[in-house]
Amino acid sequence: MRTLTERYVHTVVRRLPEGMRDDVAADVTAMIADMLEARTDTNTDADTHTGTDADPAVAEAAVLEELGSPESLAQEYARGPQHLIGPAVFPAYRWALTWVLPVVVAVALAVNGLVYALTAPEVHIGGLIGTSVGKAVPALLVAFATLTVLFAVYERVGTAPAPGLRGHRRWTVDQLAEPTPSGSTVRADGVVSLVMLVLLALVPVVPTTLVYVGHLNGGETFVNPQLGAGWLFGYWLILLLMAAGPLIHAVRGRTTRATRVWDIVTDLVMASFLTLALLSQPVLHPDLAAASGIDIAVWLIPVIWAVTLWDQIATVRAHRSSLRTMPAPTTAQ
Repeated sequence: MRTLTERYVHTVVRRLPEGMRDDVAADVTAMIADMLEARTDTNTDADTHTGTDADPAVAEAAVLEELGSPESLAQEYARGPQHLIGPAVFPAYRWALTWVLPVVVAVALAVNGLVYALTAPEVHIGGLIGTSVGKAVPALLVAFATLTVLFAVYERVGTAPAPGLRGHRRWTVDQLAEPTPSGSTVRADGVVSLVMLVLLALVPVVPTTLVYVGHLNGGETFVNPQLGAGWLFGYWLILLLMAAGPLIHAVRGRTTRATRVWDIVTDLVMASFLTLALLSQPVLHPDLAAASGIDIAVWLIPVIWAVTLWDQIATVRAHRSSLRTMPAPTTAQ
């Protein structure tokens, strides 16, 4: 069990950029210590040491309540314009943008590139890039606007508390939660990863009618029906292995070095597996390949490795963040 001060400092710094956390944690801890010392000196001088402030726990709680909510204090340190999305909701909003926007871009590039390659009378690299990027940008803007509006509405009519207050009551230390190594964010990351893996598992069985190009191959799947069963089972097996890390994160609500290393290794294995499959045989349905003027491997392999690289960077940063935001446990005296 951590002290109120450690829980308070943790709640403040977890809402700040990584580069600020160490300095802010030291500053807030020192400020709380000075306020506690000043309160003790005042009580001693006034000969009121027999009052409730004589209890160190009561004095600590009084000091933290005097400072106000950690969300509000974090906003003061951040000095960021968070008027549309308030400090109580902003961390979740930023996390949602970090996950949703890259996924939207990757999916939009892949889907629009494929549709262009299958439907254009004559396929050119310039047209492929222009069409994919041109249609990915509106999708990105729509996703950003949608998330912003949803969080802004939730900030105003939902259950999110205003800075320093819960409802119309003054903030108290009773509202401090015991921190976990990475809190609800780890669980949320795990759930999102599991959902994405399920969607990836469905790719080999998704009909082309889903993106309105079913007329090109009779509504069959995008994947070559003659693709060996070993490749499909290998694909699903790797996805199953990839699900182990996110499942542990979602259940336990914490990240470890072992699970992060597992995530990185399985991601690289999957990227290598897909690259080998695309280079060694026709993975796309033959009718779709005939309708396309460009080999799918030319543009899909770079997309695969770009997404893999982004995921590795996000994995390392998430693990470092979870370690940096955790206060050291208090040892028994």
